Amino acid sequence: MRLPLLLDSWLALLAMGLCGALCGAMLTGVLTLVVAVPILMMVVVFGTWVGIRHTAHLRDRTERHLQMLAELGGKSSDRVGWSMDDAFDQGDALIEQAMLRLGASQSRLDAETARVRSGAVLLETAFESMQDGLLVVAADGRVVLVNPAARPLLSVQNDPTGRPLEEVVRAADAHDLVRAALAGQPGRR
Repeated sequence: MRLPLLLDSWLALLAMGLCGALCGAMLTGVLTLVVAVPILMMVVVFGTWVGIRHTAHLRDRTERHLQMLAELGGKSSDRVGWSMDDAFDQGDALIEQAMLRLGASQSRLDAETARVRSGAVLLETAFESMQDGLLVVAADGRVVLVNPAARPLLSVQNDPTGRPLEEVVRAADAHDLVRAALAGQPGRR
């Protein structure tokens, strides 16, 4: 993908070297002006062609990036013909629009996060104030929650969250009940 530009760069360096050699030959009198001028003109034309290719490549990349910014900013995805003169102004405007959209999305995300957190606080308050012991176990058998009423029943001093049920509860009957519940089987007493 970068080979044409790399090749152009090597050719431009070769042209510069040839131009230097021509100037040196003209100064020493080895090369006459009649021969040197056409060669020098070919080098200038070639250098101009390389410059135009690089400029076209940069223009295309700039237009591609501006098009992506336009799509991010909610503008039409049709190809928009920007000139290089106003490309930076267009880019700034599109970046500003994209930042406004991102800000709005962030505000919605913050509001949803606050709503979920308030629900979690209410749920946690309910679990903490329950008079009955509550032990919540995940599908993989790890403890998710133990309310204060369950701690003395299970003889739990430290926070058991994330530990396997077998480490927290020593009673084999409790393990059997939890396995049956995880398997979808009705519990027995």
